Amino acid sequence: MSLKVKIYSAMPSFVKEAMTRVYIALRSRREAAAAKQLGGNHDDSIRVVYITGFPRSGTTMLKYYFAGHDGLRQTAFSPVGFFDAWQQADEADGDILVDKSNHYIYALDTLFKGCGRGARVVVILRDPRDCLVSFAKYEENREVPRGDRYWSYWRDQHRELMRFAREEEHGDCLFLVRYEDFVRHPEEAKAAFLRWIGVEVDAGDLDRRYRNDHPDEGWHDSVHDYREVGTHAFQKWKQAEDLPPWCQQRLQEWGEHAGVHELMASLGYVEDGVREPDIDAGRAMFFQPKEPSG
Repeated sequence: MSLKVKIYSAMPSFVKEAMTRVYIALRSRREAAAAKQLGGNHDDSIRVVYITGFPRSGTTMLKYYFAGHDGLRQTAFSPVGFFDAWQQADEADGDILVDKSNHYIYALDTLFKGCGRGARVVVILRDPRDCLVSFAKYEENREVPRGDRYWSYWRDQHRELMRFAREEEHGDCLFLVRYEDFVRHPEEAKAAFLRWIGVEVDAGDLDRRYRNDHPDEGWHDSVHDYREVGTHAFQKWKQAEDLPPWCQQRLQEWGEHAGVHELMASLGYVEDGVREPDIDAGRAMFFQPKEPSG
């Protein structure tokens, strides 16, 4: 953990929340300016794969795992925006950089305006009930409301994601994978991703292990102590104990918010667990394992 992260972690919550609001506004402005400057007029050769998803969806593990292959290289987390990794690609000696930030899921328009088809975006989707349980033990990601706006916040992000996949020019530059399919079939998911970016591979040659090339970035998360993809956090909301009252209340409300129940069901998240999704993903590549994760 870097010194900056340690200092930030020691600050009072109200200071962190205020800083987060200012930081998000400044980052949006810088990314918009960078997108305008870059112009998006790039050839189809892939420079950067951007990993994103709703916070606590497994984005960090996905970055470590998917980037662990010849010709791909992890970036360290950068708070400034998508353009940092894009600029680093100039010094990558032909490797494809794999960058990650949760905010890319709602900044797709800006990202592709800047990078064009030189970028690809991988979005991991997870049962929002599991994300909620994870938030109960993780105080950061302060842009995500913990109150009754949690469900509408999740719904709006994922509605816009699927609209982008169906309607926008760069919808075919998206690779969607559900966390539940990823942790149960990691080798198959990674092989599908690698083929999608033009790397030939046999899933039988892959394993579940991953590594972090930048161990000092961000906060320590005990899930990465395992160092291999596993199902230890699969459908955790069903067995979670000792949850704070606010989290218990949110878990009971998921079917009461307009549009949430329907969207979750279309993604395969139903009352008793997980089934195959039936959502229209448009031109995006939506990974589906050969053996359904029902």
